[in-house]
Amino acid sequence: MARRTLALTLATALLATPAAGQIDPTEPSGPENECCLVLLIPVGARAVALGGALTSRSSADAVFRNPAGLAGLEQDAFFVHHSEPEFASTA
Repeated sequence: MARRTLALTLATALLATPAAGQIDPTEPSGPENECCLVLLIPVGARAVALGGALTSRSSADAVFRNPAGLAGLEQDAFFVHHSEPEFASTA
C-alpha cells in the first residue's frame, strides 16, 4: 500500500511539473498584455459604489457580472452602458 501511494505521489509530482514551465519570465507582464480586461471595467453606478460586489444582484446590469441574475427580473428592462477605456494602448 505504501509503495502504491509513493508511486502515485511521484507520478503526480512529475506530471504537475511541466505546468510550472509554461510561465515565461522574459515575457513582459502588465495590464496591456493580459486578456479580458473589459471584464474589469465597472458597469453602472451601483457596481462602482459596491466595489463590484454584484453577484447576487438581479437587475438589467446583472448581465455583466452574473447573467443568471437575469432570471430573477420581474419587469422588462433596458440597460445601456458606455465607457471610455482607460487602458487603451497608444503604441
